[in-house]
Amino acid sequence: MPVERSSRRFLPARIASIARGLLNRSKLFALATVSPSGRAHINAAYFAWDRAFAIVWLSAPEARHSRNVRANPSAAIVVYDSTQKWGGPDRGITTTTPS
Repeated sequence: MPVERSSRRFLPARIASIARGLLNRSKLFALATVSPSGRAHINAAYFAWDRAFAIVWLSAPEARHSRNVRANPSAAIVVYDSTQKWGGPDRGITTTTPS
């Protein structure tokens, strides 16, 4: 699909509407964190959000991304329209290099 650049401006209400639609359809997001040694880590996680666009997720305290966020709050997320079903078997591949 080609990417088109538009000079048309979107109103903030329209952008919020598009974002709400994506968040309502999505169950997973990608969470990128940074380890204390400066190494990048990314994982997929289930999330929830509120009308103010605050995003929360549940993870084990000992999970690598949980430890990373405690040590360094610098993080980024990507919300995407996933086809994975809630409650089904987890799918995906995560590769890491030794820390």
